[in-house]
Amino acid sequence: MKKLILIILILSAVGGIEALASSYSTGGVKSVIQDGSLDVLRNPALISLQKDNNSIGFLAKYIPYYSYSADFRVLPLNNNISMMINSILTGAVKKKSSVNPSLYLSYVRKIGGLTLGIGLNSKSSNSLSMEKTESTYNMFMLDPSSSNLQLSVNKQMTRDKKADLACVISAAFETTEKSHLGLQITTSGAYSNSVMNMKTSEVKYLVPAMILNGNQLSTATTGTISRQYSSELALGYLYADGSNQVGIMIKSGRLFWRDSDTKLSFIRYSNTMTDYIPGFKLNGRRDFSTSYARDISVTAGASSQVLDFLKLVVETELQTSMRFRLKDYIMPLGGDPGNLVKTKTLITSDPVLVLRFGMEFSLSSSFAISAGGMMVNSSIKTGQYSQGKLFQDITKSYNTTYGSMLGFDIFMSESSRLFLGSDIYFTKGKTDRFFSNCDLKENTFNIVPIRVKSTDINLYTYIGMTSSF
Repeated sequence: MKKLILIILILSAVGGIEALASSYSTGGVKSVIQDGSLDVLRNPALISLQKDNNSIGFLAKYIPYYSYSADFRVLPLNNNISMMINSILTGAVKKKSSVNPSLYLSYVRKIGGLTLGIGLNSKSSNSLSMEKTESTYNMFMLDPSSSNLQLSVNKQMTRDKKADLACVISAAFETTEKSHLGLQITTSGAYSNSVMNMKTSEVKYLVPAMILNGNQLSTATTGTISRQYSSELALGYLYADGSNQVGIMIKSGRLFWRDSDTKLSFIRYSNTMTDYIPGFKLNGRRDFSTSYARDISVTAGASSQVLDFLKLVVETELQTSMRFRLKDYIMPLGGDPGNLVKTKTLITSDPVLVLRFGMEFSLSSSFAISAGGMMVNSSIKTGQYSQGKLFQDITKSYNTTYGSMLGFDIFMSESSRLFLGSDIYFTKGKTDRFFSNCDLKENTFNIVPIRVKSTDINLYTYIGMTSSF
């Protein structure tokens, strides 16, 4: 630790340039503050400020600490709605393991009055992701028609593997001495492999005598492989007057191409043939489909040198409502292979508002400390429906995320900068799920409303470097 402090002090004593903090530690702003060639991944107009003919950069991120937990319960129903089965559901979800590295690369070339750049990054938080989540819940169900009391214990293990890579191409030029304009196109591809293993143990009793009426053990495995490609355009503007900047970036919304393959296997062991479902295997496929998410966003930010050693940054981003439909999908209703239904999936979201802010302390011409924060509220609704809405599975999630950042910038020369720091994000979530199905053969109608409350904490560390020549 003493050696690190000594190195920082030595580097702080040399050089004759103005120390500029990284945008990643000043709230993660996108529209203002230069990050060298990494600006190709942000507001494209920023790369027009590059003075040298060439610049390269990288940023590596990792999550050394994470924590995720959730609990869920059945919501009370309205008095005018009757459930065929009265039930009590309690449970919890925990993330058992998580590996999420990310790597960003960039290169910018100045050709006369035009500046061109190319970069690789991830559209999600992580370029690669491997996670394992365990869910456990207990259910007590009473069927008044048969005087059966059923106790169920369910354990579910989910393993997710994801890869996400985006290629970003930006071009910018100077319109006046202080104004800059940029255009950007982002093309990304994502691959996901999710496997869910679920084991359920059920015991049935006759009430009030509590006589054992049957018990069974079932196992189900669902594997889904999905592929997704998207493309998006962005227009950026920057006004730079010395150390003060104002930036605006407008994104067109994403155009998607996606498909998925799902394999389901089910086995049930039972000492009674009542309501018995034999083991089966099913394969399902959702072919490639095109959809426009309509998630247009506008980002506006400003930075100002309020004191010789202090710079303040503020930014807001507004994203419009998102809405797109997935291709029709055939699924077994209630896990019954003899009762297949064709469903459609509709995904919508409310407008999203993001606030980012930060400050930079220039301790010397070659060393700066920066800190920042962010806040975002979001909600998304996913609805899966069959024809005539005999089957409905509606999920709406509400999330509020707070972020805090701290970083250090070291200028090793006039053309090279090293920056490192950490971010911590705290997310409080609530998910309401409303599941209902109508079986015309059995003349039954079931409704299951569930609420899940979750807490998610992620600590990121990052190190990056930019250099021009």
